[in-house]
Amino acid sequence: MGSYLTFLFIVDINILTSSATCPELVEGFGFAGGLHDRDTSLVRFGARDYDPAIGRWTAKDPIDFAGGDLNLFGYVLGDPINGVDIFGLITWPASGEITSGYSLARRHPTTGIIGPHLAVDISNPVGGNIVASRSGKVIKVTQGIGGKANSVTVMYKDGHYGIYAHVKSSLKLGALLTEGQFLGVTDTSGESTGGHLHYELRDIASDKVDPTPYLSNANPYPTKQSRFIPCN
Repeated sequence: MGSYLTFLFIVDINILTSSATCPELVEGFGFAGGLHDRDTSLVRFGARDYDPAIGRWTAKDPIDFAGGDLNLFGYVLGDPINGVDIFGLITWPASGEITSGYSLARRHPTTGIIGPHLAVDISNPVGGNIVASRSGKVIKVTQGIGGKANSVTVMYKDGHYGIYAHVKSSLKLGALLTEGQFLGVTDTSGESTGGHLHYELRDIASDKVDPTPYLSNANPYPTKQSRFIPCN
């Protein structure tokens, strides 16, 4: 059993609870913490249903190959010990909309210089929560010095990297994150004209790619953050 299964996500009340101390609360939960449907024996994750008997989704990934798996019916690249797909999709990492898109020729908002902006900016209030768009492992945490932005880099299961900039985080190297999990809060480190997330995506060759297709059908940003409470 992987560490991500130690605590289960209770979708309808936004609480994380321990199956060891509160067994009555997790009755009806199935594989990877999804909701078990007693009538169909399927496990519901929101966007799709999972069939534990055959070990795959019952429908193709609605974002096709943007999920990073050539098998559109697979579950977290065939590695449920180290990965989890709570919603069956990618999650929107900030509360607002894209305010500055991926572009080869964008006018910089502070310098006015036209140049590449190989990322997307998503509005988010200063101090507002940022969540992991996909499950992965923290491989770098940068504390902005010399005018650079604070950032967190997460390696996803398919080898892509997500870089979350203008984000203050207490995460440590090697921390495992699940999709939708709290990652840090928005700050104004670096060159920032206001509260926003600068989200950069790199492929397995470390080349910058447009995150927009990956986010186009993303699960909505979780407006209520999950929390852990003890059970007596």
